Amino acid sequence: MKNIKKIESTLENKFAHDEDARFHAIMRRTRRLAAWAAEQIGADADAYASQLSDLYLATPDDDVMAGKVRLDLNRAGIACAHYEVRVKMVELLFAEQQAVAA
Repeated sequence: MKNIKKIESTLENKFAHDEDARFHAIMRRTRRLAAWAAEQIGADADAYASQLSDLYLATPDDDVMAGKVRLDLNRAGIACAHYEVRVKMVELLFAEQQAVAA
């Protein structure tokens, strides 16, 4: 019985660690996405990153964030499709996950 409890505790700790690492990677991805978009639209990167972070914390949905970024880019006169923003988000998240794993 002690072995089962130990395994259970180990798995719970691993899950908590993995979720924490995932959250931090997503937040770093969000900041990098904001920097990328802000550069194109001429906005303040830190302020835009705060907006995107707040949006993600309120609604943790990548499609919502991608929609906001696409809309902001389009409003600035930059033609950009939803899938292009999603591809950028995936690339940035992959890079951040690799950095966390290293």
